Formats: sequence, C-alpha cells, structure tokens
Amino acid sequence: TGGNVEGSKPGEIVVTANGVKIWGGKDVPSQLPFHASSLYSRNVVNLLLLMTKTENADGKTIGTIAPDFADEIIDSAALTHEGAKRTPQLNGGKK
Repeated sequence: TGGNVEGSKPGEIVVTANGVKIWGGKDVPSQLPFHASSLYSRNVVNLLLLMTKTENADGKTIGTIAPDFADEIIDSAALTHEGAKRTPQLNGGKK
C-alpha cells in the first residue's frame, strides 16, 4: 500500500465509498520546500497587512505603517516601539 492509512496508494488520491479522500503521498520530502515557502510568505504578507493602514479617510489606498497594539498578534510580535522594549524577554521580565 502507499502510506500509513489503509486504502492509500502511492502518488494517488483515493476516494472512499463515503467520499473521504485519502492522499497517498509519494516522495513527500521533495515537496516540502515549496509548501513551506508558500506558507511562510503568506504569513509574512498577513502580518504586514495587520501592521499597515491601507486606506485613509478619503478612501484612497496608502501604505502607512500603523501597528494596532490592541491586536494580540501585533502586540506579541512587536519587540520594540518608539525606542522602548515591549516584550518581557527584552525588558527584564516586565512588559
């Protein structure tokens, strides 16, 4: 058989009678760099979108950096801001 699931076949997607798709990955390690790169780049883009203001009051598109520290992701990702250390790891255990 192909993988660690009964019914899988190497390099194929098998559809069961119930409509479940079983992917029988073949040479998976050679496929990982592409997917890892794609996931990483998507994460970077989404982080940058969170950190920027994309429209001004007139509705025009702009690209101003405007971190919203009320956002949990931005708050956790920002190590410093305006010269101050923001994380306990850099600030002697204090936030």
